[in-house]
Amino acid sequence: MNPRSFAVAAAILMAAASPAAAQTYGFDSLTCGSGAGLGTYQGFTWGGFLCYDATIPTGFPNNLNNGVVSLKNVIYNRGGTGSFIARATSFNLTSAYVTAARSNYPEIYRFRAISGGSQVGFVDVTTGNAAQLVSFNFANIDSVVLANISNPSGNAGVVIDDITFDAPSSSVPEPASVALVASGLVGVAVVGRRRRRR
Repeated sequence: MNPRSFAVAAAILMAAASPAAAQTYGFDSLTCGSGAGLGTYQGFTWGGFLCYDATIPTGFPNNLNNGVVSLKNVIYNRGGTGSFIARATSFNLTSAYVTAARSNYPEIYRFRAISGGSQVGFVDVTTGNAAQLVSFNFANIDSVVLANISNPSGNAGVVIDDITFDAPSSSVPEPASVALVASGLVGVAVVGRRRRRR
């Protein structure tokens, strides 16, 4: 097998052994109603969040419809403070679209990245009437806690749609990944050797 073919085969095998790609959740597979509790979704616990279907009138003034980025559903934290996103295994939070839950209630929300009970980073977001893409780039965390830092007693809330997570990064390849790549390269070498003998 020539060096170029070997390099291509190695790249394919490495890609197959790499961690799962980023996942974006738009909450559109849920049956939300006008404010159903979210609880557990896609392996995450969504504390203090409600799910909202923008096609159902709520009867109270809000900005939830402006937070819809894909299809019809969003999540929001009606109480404004103390909501969280958590998972038993570590994760990366890449980005999300964020909007104020009520029109003309721009407030500053702190998204705190938590790992092992300690804050390891934060991003402050000033909410507005239109959905804005916020890059968090929180890596290897186990939860994100929200706090309204401009008005701690406020209840305007924040709307989230199209939130993107990906697998936690690791500087050391997993043993299974190493074994997969090694066996694949051995197989490629054997096939190449047999072709040369013919």
